[in-house]
Amino acid sequence: MLPWMVMSSKDYVIIKIPKALADEIDAFLGKHGYKSRAELVKDAIRSLLREYGAYRKETA
Repeated sequence: MLPWMVMSSKDYVIIKIPKALADEIDAFLGKHGYKSRAELVKDAIRSLLREYGAYRKETA
């Protein structure tokens, strides 16, 4: 991995969701090509922010 691609734990936050919602995500993952909850949630949040015109593209 290139040095500029490395992210530290300081670059992330923890978000809690209800277990029932996590279960729904787990059932949805593989059927739609996602490999992890994190990947799906990041994609969903970016999509929502774009919809509201609030998405600022990542710099890294």
